[in-house]
Amino acid sequence: MSGFFLFLRSIPSCCCIIFILLPACLFVIPSEAATAVAVFEKYEYDVGVLEEGVSASFDLPIKNISTQTLKIISVESSCGCTEAVAIPKILPSGKQGVIRVTINTTAKIGKVVKTLDLFTDLREKPFIFTFRANIAHTSGKTLNAAVIFQGNCRKCHVGNKIASKKGEILFNAVCFICHPNYSGLGMLSKAELKKTILEGVSGTSMPGFAETSGGPLTPAQIDSLVEFLKVSSEGETKSEQQ
Repeated sequence: MSGFFLFLRSIPSCCCIIFILLPACLFVIPSEAATAVAVFEKYEYDVGVLEEGVSASFDLPIKNISTQTLKIISVESSCGCTEAVAIPKILPSGKQGVIRVTINTTAKIGKVVKTLDLFTDLREKPFIFTFRANIAHTSGKTLNAAVIFQGNCRKCHVGNKIASKKGEILFNAVCFICHPNYSGLGMLSKAELKKTILEGVSGTSMPGFAETSGGPLTPAQIDSLVEFLKVSSEGETKSEQQ
């Protein structure tokens, strides 16, 4: 042991520090990013044009490009209008399966983006798949955008216990799902904003949210949304000017 300490004394102090710390460096656990490996060949899809007002089904192909056999536990959708299931549940290395998707396109118009969380036995966090569609209304029937206030749609677009909510809290509860990037809304005048929220926009998937239009919001709640959007827009404008 004394020989070891004599050896250390013969080494310059800066080298001793490196020598002593080196073993600890060897046992540092790599981060998840550093150890990440490719598992699926593709995560984003464009499914093209879908008709509004139908229950549309399609398959998203998934291929296991890892070296392990995967057990698919479940697939969860970002929205109640979309259901998905993985086929098969066991996906060996190099093999291909599908995520079978069914989406209710009622009251949806234009570009739609949905995400699917696929859970496996490989890790706790899901693998996130995204699909895009362009929904067209060609049937000639009147578009009933207010359907979002009913059934399963209501769970996402209205939620529970909103009677006492106002301003930003209310916006996050009933508006954010369709308007995550809402800065542009604040560019409208207060009168235009109020009219849009009260009555909706004809021929689009934006219904009137006022109780008088079949929606869930009181006049005071709509006023609070208008105020929140205008204040948020003014705050962003000031930040850009600084």
